[in-house]
Amino acid sequence: MTVEARVSDRQVPFDEAAEQQVIGSLLIDRDAIFKVADLLRVDDFYAPRHQRIYDVAQALLERRERIDPLTVQMELARREELDRAGGQAYLRALAESVPTAAEIERYGRIVRDRAILRRLLGAATSIAADAYDEPTDIALALDRAEQRLFALRDESANAQLRHITASLQSNYEHLTDRMERPFEVSGIPSGFREVDYYTEGFTVGDLIVLAARPSVGKTSLALGMSFNIARRGHPVLLFSLEMDAKQIVSRYLALNSRMDLLALRTGNIIDTDAAAALHGLPVFIDDTPGISIMELRTKARRASTHEKIDVIIVDYLQLVRSGGEEENRVQEIATITRNLKSLARELGVVVIGLSQLSRAAGESGSEPKLSTLRECVTGETLVCLADGRRIPISDLVATCPDVLSVRNDRIAISRAEKVWCVGKRPVFKVRLTSGRSIRATADHRLRTFTGWRRVRDVQSGDRLAIARRLPEPDTTIEWPDDRIGFAATAAIRPNTNVDTVPREVFALVRQRMRDRRITTREMARLRGTSYGGTTGHFSFSPSRPHLAEYARFLEDTELMSLATNDLFWDEVIEVMPDGEELVYDLTVPDTACWLADGIVSHNSGALEQDADIVIMLWRDREETPSGAPRLINGSIAKNRNGPTGGFQLLFESEQAKFFSKASDDGGPPA
Repeated sequence: MTVEARVSDRQVPFDEAAEQQVIGSLLIDRDAIFKVADLLRVDDFYAPRHQRIYDVAQALLERRERIDPLTVQMELARREELDRAGGQAYLRALAESVPTAAEIERYGRIVRDRAILRRLLGAATSIAADAYDEPTDIALALDRAEQRLFALRDESANAQLRHITASLQSNYEHLTDRMERPFEVSGIPSGFREVDYYTEGFTVGDLIVLAARPSVGKTSLALGMSFNIARRGHPVLLFSLEMDAKQIVSRYLALNSRMDLLALRTGNIIDTDAAAALHGLPVFIDDTPGISIMELRTKARRASTHEKIDVIIVDYLQLVRSGGEEENRVQEIATITRNLKSLARELGVVVIGLSQLSRAAGESGSEPKLSTLRECVTGETLVCLADGRRIPISDLVATCPDVLSVRNDRIAISRAEKVWCVGKRPVFKVRLTSGRSIRATADHRLRTFTGWRRVRDVQSGDRLAIARRLPEPDTTIEWPDDRIGFAATAAIRPNTNVDTVPREVFALVRQRMRDRRITTREMARLRGTSYGGTTGHFSFSPSRPHLAEYARFLEDTELMSLATNDLFWDEVIEVMPDGEELVYDLTVPDTACWLADGIVSHNSGALEQDADIVIMLWRDREETPSGAPRLINGSIAKNRNGPTGGFQLLFESEQAKFFSKASDDGGPPA
């Protein structure tokens, strides 16, 4: 007999006697409901008549009315459900069959457990149905399956409501314990007292972002924290996308022995004691390169079912793939951070994510601000609103306006989540052929034909996306005479050599021609033009009608979209530094972009928004004497759980190891 046949022949889990004991207890003891009200739901009962009776009991409790056979009977009759609930005789029989309500909690747990088993069967059926549908995204299907199962596990844990009295008692006991042990942190200690001073240890459910420029030491600090955490008995799961497991083990050996990292790598020194000490260290390493967030979550869930994981470290966030269909990397990072925050709460762990700042951040030795995780524009930048108005971004602070954005290369309306002033920062000015310009920070991104590009990487001759047309404002505005004269030329056919698509589009055209086995000569014949060789046809920027012609012959919707979309490709004249100024940020979660005076401009990701704590690292430009530990600056730039502030650590480059600063001589602690 097949598994399917055996399963189909079996009855779903339920215990009718236990259900009757619970319902009967409710009918004979007016206070029995309080013992199961937060334990059982209506659909935990399998028998429909028991569901109806329990639903009535809950309604009577909500109305603060007595629960007994008579009141339940009257409410069922009022709802016209008395017969479907078994009738008056069944209610009387239930009440008479239960001698005492003392065991209602025990029977209630039996009812709940059977309900969870039924839901497990339902989840299994849904998982099987998904598998039979043969989904194209296997990782997503696995993630959905695991989410269903983990939701059941959490439900079986049955997190009950807590009265404030119980919470006060628990909090009082915690405070008393802290008074008796004032030098111990309340959370999971990082092992660095400068960090723990602000954080009081890391709290389960939190997402910690550790951000720094390349080569400042964020990986070394994260490994140092993980080593300290694991030594205190807290298991650590480390996802390393940059280093393999052997390199990480070498780092741990150096951390445990104070030996030179280079000597360890070359095999010149082997400390057997240090190696032996690592054998029992509760650290689990996954060095899968380019792991997706779905794979990461799956592995973390699997690890948590076999081992008690307290801390998860991801090195580093920008190397994780979202695995979705986001239009740009900003949306990908937002997806990743949301998933990591959700994972922290789901598994009850601390998640520490390392983030790479651009080399421009803190380049002069200055402290990178929280705004380094964002990209910003100056206050006079005009935000194109959905009603046609163009308002300076500085006038929109603390509002959530409906703005114009771009979705699938079409103008769309999106709601801005928030607008705020970031602070004073160096800005650059980007001037376009159309006369438009935008002033923004070096890391602000603008839309090019090949994707988003930072302002500092934009060059003269590049072409940026701007909106072809904008809606008219709802209210009449006054136009100067010269603008009226310019508008009068709208009917004149413009120079078609300006309204072109960047020549990079021909790479896609040629690919589609290869896919359909159409030669350049054949394409020239289809278009009714002379054959001018293989290069002449693709050495210029095509007009939109020209590209649409290719799209029709190739029957390609993507090319047709590029020929008919709402974007105009404006050429960059120059990019120049333009002083320091107050800059502002605008977040549009839906499309992750907005129109800055028509220029397609991206907004911030959710990295800083999702994080509970943000730790920044940077180093001063002053040279450190040879052989001396380097001084590394740090700051708690954001802390939902407590204060923010700065600190300093010592870094020993030969060991790739951080030390807390000693209060006496400034050297590493013994």
